[in-house]
Amino acid sequence: MLYTNEASPGDNKIAISNKILSESSPFIIREISDTCLLLIFYNPFEKYNLKISAQPIIDAVDQYDADYIIVDLSKFDSIDRPTISQLKKLNKLLHLLCIKVIYCGIQSQVVSEVAMTGISKKKITVEKDLKRAIIKAYQNQGIELIPFKH
Repeated sequence: MLYTNEASPGDNKIAISNKILSESSPFIIREISDTCLLLIFYNPFEKYNLKISAQPIIDAVDQYDADYIIVDLSKFDSIDRPTISQLKKLNKLLHLLCIKVIYCGIQSQVVSEVAMTGISKKKITVEKDLKRAIIKAYQNQGIELIPFKH
């Protein structure tokens, strides 16, 4: 269990999870916590002209009452414009639902492809890797992760 810095330890407990909530090619949605989901693209070989169906993602954030979704792009060593366009559309839909999106794992060889589409760090939240994205999501909720000492 984790404790927030807002209340006494007995009042506000947070569970960390890794449960799969939805599996819809080419991605998996996992639960990170009771308010944060993780979208992982699991087939890097289908990275061109990906068909990202927004409905399973929207259904998951609605069903699990998520406030945050982390989108892990670490499997992409390149990305095409149609896929970036679909990600932008998904981002807009999630923002309309008041879901905060955090992108992570953008590899250096993909950065120029993403930047050429007009996406900038000013418009989206980006973290270097999944660990930092999870920490950011928790910090935004007022939750402090404290390392466990053996």
